[in-house]
Amino acid sequence: MEIPKPLPYVARLQKVQRLVRSAQFRSDQKLAVRELCEAISELAEGLLEREQGVASTEEREQPKPAAN
Repeated sequence: MEIPKPLPYVARLQKVQRLVRSAQFRSDQKLAVRELCEAISELAEGLLEREQGVASTEEREQPKPAAN
C-alpha cells in the first residue's frame, strides 16, 4: 500500500478550499460532513507542520530575500 506524499502548504489550502466548496452543494449530508472533516484534517496537518518548522519542498526552493 502506497502512502501519499504530503502536499505543500499552498496546495493543502487549495485542496481544503475545493473540499469545502464541494461540500456546500452535497445533497447527502453524510458525504458533506465527511468532506468537511477531511478539509479540517488537511488544514490542521498543514498548520501543525508549518508551526513545527517542517518546511515543504516549495518553501525550501523559494529564494530568501537578501539581507541589507
